[in-house]
Amino acid sequence: MARKRNVLIPFIDSDDINRIIDSLPGLRTEDKRYILLRLLDHEQSRLLSKRMEKDFHLLMAELEDDGWKSLYFFQEEFKSLGVNVRIVLRSGNILKEIHGFLKEYNIDMVLFARSYKTGLSGKIKSDMINDMLLSSEKMVIIV
Repeated sequence: MARKRNVLIPFIDSDDINRIIDSLPGLRTEDKRYILLRLLDHEQSRLLSKRMEKDFHLLMAELEDDGWKSLYFFQEEFKSLGVNVRIVLRSGNILKEIHGFLKEYNIDMVLFARSYKTGLSGKIKSDMINDMLLSSEKMVIIV
């Protein structure tokens, strides 16, 4: 029996996961283990805390709470399609977090949703995808 492949789905925006959920019926899922990785970027959060004139640590606590709520919601969405998924939240430098996660969890492939965002969120996502395509040995799939 072949081992299941570990598929990482990193995201910073819930729209990304909705696109991936829409594409799941067309993907072979039975031979894979999916891991949803919700990423919170410290740099973006620091800028937001300054703009909002809110304490950085208080803002991060709120963002982490919202991040877990979205992860639990999407976990149920995956389950409704018959796909079990593990959920994880990480905060810090997004690229460092992803690379650490790839090693730590023996990830075989990374699944991204095509990006239609502009501004800072669009740039962060674009940097994430470019970094995976250029510096990772893992298979990268964009849906």
